[in-house]
Amino acid sequence: MAIFQALQAEIPTYAAIHDPELIGDVQAASAALVTIWLRAIKSGEIDETDVLPIRHSARRRARQGVALTSLLKAYRVAVRVMWRELLLSPEWQQPELAPLLAVIAEWALDFSDAISTEVDTSYLDEQRKLAEEKEHRRSALLELVLAGRLEEARLDLMPELRIPHVVVVAEVVEDPPMEKLDRVGEALEKHAGAKLWTVRQKAVVGVLRRAPTEVRQRVLHMLQDVMSSEPMVLRLGLGGDSLGPETTPSSYSEANDAIRIGKAMFGNTPRVHDFNSLGQYALALREPAIAARWAASQLAEWGPALKRRWSLPTLESYLAHRGNHKAVARELGVHVNTVKYRLSIMRSRLGTQLDNGESAGELLMAIRLNRIMNAKPGNS
Repeated sequence: MAIFQALQAEIPTYAAIHDPELIGDVQAASAALVTIWLRAIKSGEIDETDVLPIRHSARRRARQGVALTSLLKAYRVAVRVMWRELLLSPEWQQPELAPLLAVIAEWALDFSDAISTEVDTSYLDEQRKLAEEKEHRRSALLELVLAGRLEEARLDLMPELRIPHVVVVAEVVEDPPMEKLDRVGEALEKHAGAKLWTVRQKAVVGVLRRAPTEVRQRVLHMLQDVMSSEPMVLRLGLGGDSLGPETTPSSYSEANDAIRIGKAMFGNTPRVHDFNSLGQYALALREPAIAARWAASQLAEWGPALKRRWSLPTLESYLAHRGNHKAVARELGVHVNTVKYRLSIMRSRLGTQLDNGESAGELLMAIRLNRIMNAKPGNS
């Protein structure tokens, strides 16, 4: 207990530990260290079997994300606490034992060095294994979402895909170095809980867990946090929900569709594009020729009212905001009276059709489909 209290008092990483299991783990490692210490005082040697718990503990700390510097300091603090307790014990305060203290002090330094070497070696070895595992997991995810061949996928490396999840694609600035792509992946991990992610040339692909009771809006909020924290992210695409690895590639494809549609509809505005909100356009684009003919036919019906340059943007904004004049004015950067004037002109040509729910919905989709279909490839 004295060791753990000292660790929490002197090392911020340990002060932040509140999980009972992790606290128990740290205390078990401290107890193992005390056992090695006491046996080594008697024998003058560190037994190979005794040191195994220390090695295992160092490997666990590597996987738990504890920094090596904090871990090594923790063992130095522990040795110092044990040395202090030894000096305070009544049997070691007897005058005849005083000459031995200098010898034991030197031995304690050697003991600390030996333990630090064991910890350092085990930690770095586990860190190398983690790096290899991470690369294998990234490759497996990328291969699955790009090729879509479930029978060849290394699902043993990706247990996250066996529970409900959703794929997110973060599109980034042109040709960033790998370390910056990794930074975006780390932002997805930190703010959205993406334990599994991989990188493409200009994007990062992440897998987010979807709890059965979790509302989708919460995921969108988390992705907004990612965008706010990482300026390299141009836009995010969120695919549809997936219940297992069979539909992970579909969710990935939907996330890309959401980005493509969102770029055409909203331009360069940094935002999260949700397939659940834009999916109807993706479905239409599965048959682009038919979608284009339908959109053109719809707009032709409304042709006389859409001849002015401001007609389509104003009408789209009006329909999207469900008739909220202030929202339209804010989006277009004009005065509310300007919006009213424009609508009065269009109403004179459209009559009551503008307020017909079914007709309005069809027109909004036609306007957006027309823009999506005419968007130049590569526009961002």
